[in-house]
Amino acid sequence: MIGISAAEDHLHQRASLIAESYGLPILPPGENTSPFSLVLTQEHLELREDNRYSPPLYVDFGKPDLLRRFSGHRRSEELFKALGSGVSVDSDLIVDTTAGLGKDAFMLAAWGYRVQAIERVPAVAALLDDGLQRARVSKSLEKAANRITSDFGDARELLPSLVERPAVVYLDPMYPQSAKRARKSLGMHRLRQVLGADTDAKSLLEIALRTASYRVIVKRSRRAPILGGVSSGSIVGRTIRFDLYAPTGNLSSG
Repeated sequence: MIGISAAEDHLHQRASLIAESYGLPILPPGENTSPFSLVLTQEHLELREDNRYSPPLYVDFGKPDLLRRFSGHRRSEELFKALGSGVSVDSDLIVDTTAGLGKDAFMLAAWGYRVQAIERVPAVAALLDDGLQRARVSKSLEKAANRITSDFGDARELLPSLVERPAVVYLDPMYPQSAKRARKSLGMHRLRQVLGADTDAKSLLEIALRTASYRVIVKRSRRAPILGGVSSGSIVGRTIRFDLYAPTGNLSSG
């Protein structure tokens, strides 16, 4: 399991609290047995690889490329098109069941939607929460960040117990990536190594279909097979595809 350490002594207590929240082991100096580790620095929580040539991975919603996308024309985004006209800004809830590092969740929040972001991998959930905490104290990011609630756990267990029924349930399960694309995005390649394959994505889709009130959206590679069931349509981009599903509405089954 990936463990956590503090870059400086005065950060040890904060690192211990993160470890307790996510069930992560505290790493004494020089005792990491995993190729990855979390390190709490003065600036942020970061994922480091046991490779001196790999830069650390951390969540920063204020990166210029992300800010341009968050503030850009949302109608040109395939994800916005996938939402359809039946989702109301500010009132309806969108649940991102495979939040990862939160880019899609934050984009939805930047557009004005309320978002519940669920991530089950401890190290990734810790990175996401750290990024959200820093965004909430940023003047340019706080409005979007405050529209997001983050939950650590398995969405298959959390969805049936939601107090509020979401209008949209969003799935972005990990799918195979070509070696060429992996070389272009080393950060995503490392994230895939940490997250592993989502072998239970089909069962998550089944639960999502019983939970959403308006639509289920599944993000896939453009050429990937459909995850399951019968979709009601797709929004196709250059490299990705959003498959759309009408929910079954049967919350009590299963």
